[in-house]
Amino acid sequence: MTGDKGLAGLETSLADPDDRRGPEVAVLATLAKEGPGSDYFDAFSGLYLREALNFHFPDLGAIAQAVFDLGLQNLPADVRLVTEAIKGQKISEDDVRAVLDDGNAKPAAVALEYVKDLVNLEAWRKLEAIPGQTAAALKSYHDLKKDPKEAAALLLRGLLDMADDPKHGLFKKQRTEAEETPGFLDDLEKRRTDGRKFTGLETGFAHLDELLNGFQGLIVAGAMPSEGKTTFAKQIADQVAVKEKVPVLFFTYEQSAEELRIKSLARLSSIDSRLIWKGRTEDKPKAWENVKTAAKEYQEGPGRYLKIIEADATFTPDRIGAAVQAEKNRAEGKRVLVIIDYLQLVPATDPNGRSFPSVRERVDFVLSQLRRISRDLGAVVLVVSSLSRAAYNGEEDTATNAKGKPKPQKGKPSLAGLKESGGIEYSADIVLFLEYNAEKSQETKKYSVPGRWINLFVAKNRNGERGQIDLIFTPSLAKFNAPETDDDSHF
Repeated sequence: MTGDKGLAGLETSLADPDDRRGPEVAVLATLAKEGPGSDYFDAFSGLYLREALNFHFPDLGAIAQAVFDLGLQNLPADVRLVTEAIKGQKISEDDVRAVLDDGNAKPAAVALEYVKDLVNLEAWRKLEAIPGQTAAALKSYHDLKKDPKEAAALLLRGLLDMADDPKHGLFKKQRTEAEETPGFLDDLEKRRTDGRKFTGLETGFAHLDELLNGFQGLIVAGAMPSEGKTTFAKQIADQVAVKEKVPVLFFTYEQSAEELRIKSLARLSSIDSRLIWKGRTEDKPKAWENVKTAAKEYQEGPGRYLKIIEADATFTPDRIGAAVQAEKNRAEGKRVLVIIDYLQLVPATDPNGRSFPSVRERVDFVLSQLRRISRDLGAVVLVVSSLSRAAYNGEEDTATNAKGKPKPQKGKPSLAGLKESGGIEYSADIVLFLEYNAEKSQETKKYSVPGRWINLFVAKNRNGERGQIDLIFTPSLAKFNAPETDDDSHF
């Protein structure tokens, strides 16, 4: 490519690495100028992580990592923040300012072409090295008077090795089952002896963990309004963070971080969340002391591993994936729990950058992307979903009206009721439904914590059985616990 469409003189850049500095600086200056949430930032993030984009100059590589990390936190590439992030690498604030200066920036479309060219440049470098390496090997074969067919085989092997390169090759080398089995057996042995009760993440709800073998894969939790689906997701986030000590990313598209924190403080302090939110705790003796104690428990418990991200229209599946990859890198490969509240609000465009013609198509696309994040990054993804009234029209509803036609009756929730999506039953590994049971709710007063009786249905479980688990939901305390014990709601 030439001119403003890409690197000026790609062949020259191959010969002289110093020619890369200008384009690399332009990429970073544009990243700082466009800022987090921009289309350019999202596109850069995907290539930076997926293609392991390498900056030739160490100082630019350090600045790139700092700007990227700040962007994931929705923070601008402020010169002082970037300098602080790379302290110890002998890069001064003036050096950072010189790189990120607006004058070095290019139009986003041009800078993105630079990024793509820098990625391709690494592949070209590897290809460029093959002739020289092969020529030396062929000369050695010639000097040793070996069969020319052997030399031809050597050349072919070199080309195949390049094609098998995991980042830039033409195809991925597939191993035979004989090659895979020993390593697979080692993994099973580690699983057998690692002391864990479950393969998936422990949620803190004992019966649910037993039924599911812990949280794993892509999980969709659906409920009608006001049946506690966000509260349930937040309690899961807190309990997984403490029990598993793994990173938890909570992407909230609706409620604020403040609202979610108050849910946790209410549950831990046993003080009504409305009193905490209104600042009316002075009406109850020692209430504020209980809240302060709960805040300390929250800070030292789930707060060490949990991050709440107030997502907006820029938080597409690609950006979520970039954040998960970065968090996994920081946690040195540990599993990451990702919670998304909720599915129908996640923005997305099609692969060509166009809006989807319907909400249903957008939601199905988002689901497929979230499944890819779960599969490729080994993350556990819990997605909260809206539910339509059709959720309760199950196959067992056989009542008829006066004309003998089927009459909708309330039965167990069905996958058909997951709002705006036809792909959940295929994409999700686990589907959960939360349903209010009015009749049994009248009986909960005999338990230590009165509240609403909730039936938690496991409607789909790809690797196990389905079933029903009973929970008590106390809205004022933002708390779920098992009917005869409140052990499940504590850390």
